[in-house]
Amino acid sequence: MSKDEENELSTYKIKKRYFNPLKKAVGTFVGSVHEIAEEDRAEKKEKVVDAANRVHKRYVKPMKSAASTFAKNVTVPYEEDSPAGQPKDAVEGILQKPLFWVWMVCFFLTVVMFLFMNNRSYYGIDLSFTRFLQSSFTAPIFLTIAKVFSFIFDDIAYIVTVVAITLAIFVSKKNKRYAVIVLVGGGLWGVTWLFKRIVNRPRPSADLINVWETNTNGSFPSGHVMAAFLLLGALCFVLYLITRKKSLTTIAVILSSVIVIAVMLSRVYIGAHWLTDCLGGVLTAFSFYIPFVYLANLYLKAYDKITNIFKKKR
Repeated sequence: MSKDEENELSTYKIKKRYFNPLKKAVGTFVGSVHEIAEEDRAEKKEKVVDAANRVHKRYVKPMKSAASTFAKNVTVPYEEDSPAGQPKDAVEGILQKPLFWVWMVCFFLTVVMFLFMNNRSYYGIDLSFTRFLQSSFTAPIFLTIAKVFSFIFDDIAYIVTVVAITLAIFVSKKNKRYAVIVLVGGGLWGVTWLFKRIVNRPRPSADLINVWETNTNGSFPSGHVMAAFLLLGALCFVLYLITRKKSLTTIAVILSSVIVIAVMLSRVYIGAHWLTDCLGGVLTAFSFYIPFVYLANLYLKAYDKITNIFKKKR
C-alpha cells in the first residue's frame, strides 16, 4: 500500500470515527433547538392571544359598550315615543351612568385646575401657545374677528342677549316654559365672578405677549368661554325639546362647539386669557351644565304637573 493510500485510509477512518458522529450530533442538536424554539413560539403566541382576548373582554368591550350608551344618551335625552317636552325618569334619562362618570371626571379635573391655578401666572404651554397663535396669524382681520367674538360674549352684550332670547321664548304660548331654562342656563355664567376672586390668577402680561384687551379681575376661568358654553348648551337643549329633531339638534351642537372653540382662541389671541384659563372655562361650564340639565328635567315635570292641576280645576 502506497503512502498516499495509507493517508487516504487514515483520513477516512478519522472522518468515519469522529467527524460523521460529530456532524450527526450537531444536526440533532440544531434540530432539537429549532423544534423547541417552534414550540416556544407557538406557546408564546397562544399566551399573547389569550392575554389579548382577556384585555378585550375585560376592558375594550365594556369601554365600547359605555361609549355607545354615552353617545345614545347624549343625542337622545328622552324616549322618542314620549310626549313633546315630557322628560324620562331622571335615573333613566340623560344622566345615564357613563355620562355621569364623564361628568365626575370633568368635575375632578376642574377642582384640580382650581388648585393649580391659584396665584400661578402662567405655564409653559400657555406662553408657547399664545406666542404661536399671535405669530402665526398676523393679518389685521384675525384681530377684528377675535374682538367680535369677545364682544358678543362680553358682560353687557351677553346679558342683553340672554334676556332677549328669554323674552322671545316667553312670548310664545306653546314654548313659554322653556324661557326659564334659557335664563337659568345663561345666568350660571355669573358664578365666574366668584371663582375669579377665589383663584385670583393674574391676567397675561404685556411684557410677555401682545395684549389688546386689559382687565383688572382674575384670569381663571374664562368668563367668555363659560358664557358661550352655557348659553349655547341651554339653547341646544331647548331646541331639542321644541323640535324633537335629533338631526337638527346634532347640527346645532356642532355649530355651538365651533363657536365655543372660536371664543377660546379669540380670548387667547387678544391676550385676555391663557389657554389653561379657557380650558378651565370649558370644564367648569360642563361641570355646571350636566346638573343644570338634570334640574331642568325636574322643572319640566313639576311645570306639567302644576299646569295639569290648574287645568282640572278650571
